[in-house]
Amino acid sequence: MKSLQEEKTIADKVSENRSGNYTGESYNFIFGSVANEFYGSNLYALLEQEDTKIWHFSPLTLFNMFDEEKKTGSFELPEEA
Repeated sequence: MKSLQEEKTIADKVSENRSGNYTGESYNFIFGSVANEFYGSNLYALLEQEDTKIWHFSPLTLFNMFDEEKKTGSFELPEEA
């Protein structure tokens, strides 16, 4: 049995995935191509900028924005911005 220090946390795996160092074979449902596509999106770039304040949107609103970006190549900020 591995000790807690030997086990990688989910946060470690997310960090590795974002940096491109984790292949995600065991966690493809979390770290699959959609996650990589999201990290490369314009929406994610805006989410990283705290001053945009879009991080406070609901998950559904963020999903709809991401879906719109995937389908059309752009998205509009909702009125709640």
